[in-house]
This record gives sequence, structure tokens and C-alpha cells, in this order.
Amino acid sequence: MAQQGDFRGGVFISYRRDPALEDARRLHGFLEARLGENRVFLDQRVIPVGAAFPEEIDTALRLAHLVLFVISPGWADEFHRREKLEGVDWVRREAQITKERRGDGMANPPNVRVVLVGGGKMPAAHELPDELCWLASINAYPACNGDHWHSDQQWLDDFLADVNAAVPRATDPLNDHCLEKLAAECAQSIFERLAKWTELKTLKDLKDDWDRKFSPTKAIDSAKALNELRSTLESLNKNDRTALANLGAEKRKELRNDCVAIVAELLRLGACRLAAQLPALGDHTTPIAAKWLATQAFAAAHSQGGRKARISVEAGTLGALNQFGLERTMDQGTVTAGILKDQSSIILDQLWSMVPEFEGYQPTFPPNPRSPDDIADLTEALNSMSSDDREARVTIALLGDSPEAAGARILRRWLVDMGLEIDVLVRTGKEANDFGTKERELIGPSWRCLIQIEKISND
Repeated sequence: MAQQGDFRGGVFISYRRDPALEDARRLHGFLEARLGENRVFLDQRVIPVGAAFPEEIDTALRLAHLVLFVISPGWADEFHRREKLEGVDWVRREAQITKERRGDGMANPPNVRVVLVGGGKMPAAHELPDELCWLASINAYPACNGDHWHSDQQWLDDFLADVNAAVPRATDPLNDHCLEKLAAECAQSIFERLAKWTELKTLKDLKDDWDRKFSPTKAIDSAKALNELRSTLESLNKNDRTALANLGAEKRKELRNDCVAIVAELLRLGACRLAAQLPALGDHTTPIAAKWLATQAFAAAHSQGGRKARISVEAGTLGALNQFGLERTMDQGTVTAGILKDQSSIILDQLWSMVPEFEGYQPTFPPNPRSPDDIADLTEALNSMSSDDREARVTIALLGDSPEAAGARILRRWLVDMGLEIDVLVRTGKEANDFGTKERELIGPSWRCLIQIEKISND
């Protein structure tokens, strides 16, 4: 039977109704505000009237990226009490399906988290039915502040950041409508900024020229516009020194900021148009296939709410690891891609070199780590970096002819099992020369514009 609810993957909240309903509702509200609609499943909020309850539960569990068990007092005792009663123990069924999905070789196994509410305690393995004793190994979130955990901002921040990192975000498609809207926003922003500087003849002439060229907005050629802006700025710095000097230091600073913003608008538009042509940008179930890391980062940032992306290291050569960070915890978990296990040692060595505190020290893990304990030092350091507001979440990009060839599902499971909170991109070689040239046509003039912008001064 087809699913009738709107849930399409994200967090599934499992709870026992009588003691934990109110806490489950509050968790649903907090998570929905963070992850968005249709990304959090709570049976009372998601299952529509008339839908078949068992099918909706089963389907949602098989779509979930994270299963959240809400444990209240008596939670484990209920398993044994309900064995003597007729009917389905839904919490038990939910735990069983979760275990099945986490079995060896299963595709896209879900993460699991536990929250203790109302004085609930994490049950020991012997207190659970045999097939559910695995739950006892999950490290639970204690509901701090008694029954008022929802007013403990630090607890909420830590919990929501963890969930946000563990659950892939749905990516809006870069379709024609999206690109047209982006082009219109780009043009409006550019003209508003240029209109402030009509006293500078070179910028006024550029605005007049772009007024004609940018209509309709789909005619905006980002690479060509960036080159025209670079030429205009060169002329400004060479021929309008007196006019620049008359602006004063504060106005020159404002001008520089506006010029940088124009470069960013054109680069973002061009990057999104280029990324829209990639074999796959990715959604919450499909790996991102990207060879062009710079344009991918800018496009992903736009499609996920406009958060700013920054490249932390340059893209490497074929076969080499690449890492780039996205500010805060913008989750490239839209990627479920991965790597082959035999590459784990190479990756761990490079991750070790990313931690500033480890500079000059040899890795403490063995050549072929097999358990989370083997890389405990590295895991703690990297996860700390990922959750620190001042640091960027770690992202790895790897080369593969296809997402499957790169061991996509294997790595996702391996990273989770090893305790590493790391995002992964799979790069492909499809039409590499064509897209590589187009990317250079965007990135090159952007940097040359920025060089000219730095020169806007009275020195």
C-alpha cells in the first residue's frame, strides 16, 4: 500500500504514548523547526486520517535516516507486560525494523539516538528482549533539568546540532524556475549596488550597459560579466584616482564591499547554472556526483538556504583526496556516498593532518584500524572541530567513476561505526574537460576582480 503521509526521510520519533507523548510532541516541534516540514515523523502529527497505520509506520521507518527513541519510566518493562497481551507492541516493532536496517550489508542504515525524559533510565541489556538488547549500547541523551529539558538551551543546542549533523538535508532542485529566480535576484542586487555609484563614470557606464544586456535576466552571462567588471575596475583604478580620493576612506570601503558583493552574485549564479548541468546534484537519498568542487560548494550553499560556502583547500588532482569545509554544520549529508574500506588508512592519515593540535605528532592508530577505539584520539578531535561554531564541518571528496564504484553505502556505514562525523562527496570524471573549462572561466575572473577591488584606495 502506498504511503499517504508527507514524510520523505529524516527523523522517526519512537515513544510510548501514555508517559512520553508530551515530550515527543515537544521534540517534534524543535526538530521540525530545525530540519523543516516533512522531515520529522511523529505518528500523531504525520499519519493522515484514513491511512493504514501499520503501512505508514513501516514505510516511514524504512525511509528514516535517524530513529529517535524517547525513553520514559517503565519503557523497558512494557516489553514484557505487552508480551502477555493481544495486539502489536509498536515500540518493539519499531526497534526490530530499525535493527534489521542496521544489519550487515544493508543499504543506508539509519543512525540511532536515545533521549531520556521524565526520569527515564537507559535499560541494561538483560532488561530488554533478546532481539532488542543492542539498544542498551546506545549512548543516551539525559533529559537535563528534570521535566523542563525543553527550557535548557545548552542541552537543546547540543542535541539539535547532533541531529542536524546526522540527518541528511533535502536539497532543492536547481531547475529552470530556481535558476530564473536566482538570476532575477542577482540582477536586482547588482543594480541596487551600482546605482549608489553613478558619480563614478566607469561604474555608471557599466550599469547602463548591463541594463541592456541583462534583459531578460536569463541573458546574464556570468563569466562574461565578471570579465567586464574586472575591466571596469582596472579602468577605475587607473583613470579615476582623483574621484576615488574624493570619496574618502569610509566611502571607498563601502564601494569595495559593494564590488565584492557583485562578484559574489555573479559567481553564485554562474556556479548554480553550471552545477545544474552536473550528472547529479543530489538529494537526501542520492549521492552528489561532482568533479568541480568550487562550483558544487557555491551551488549547494545556495540551494540549502543561501548559507555561505568557503573552500578550505584547493581541489586536488585525480586520485587525490580533497577536503573543503562548509561553514558551521551545513550538512553535505545530502550525500550518502562513500569510499572503499581499503582506502581507510589513507583517509585517516589525511584527517589526522587536519587537526592543528596534532601537528608534529605521528598518528596513534594502527595501520588498519578495525574499531572506534583504534582511532579514539582522532575521532574526538575531529568531532570537536565539527561541533565548534568557530570551525568548519569536515568534508571529504573522492574520485570515482560512479557513486557505486566509490563504495558509497559502505563508507556511510563505516564512518558511523567508527564514530566519525564527516561528510563525503564522490567526484566523477564525466565531461571533466568541458566543465573544468567552464569553472575556470568563472573562478579566474572572479579572483582578478578581487585583486582590482583591493586596489580601490588612495595609496
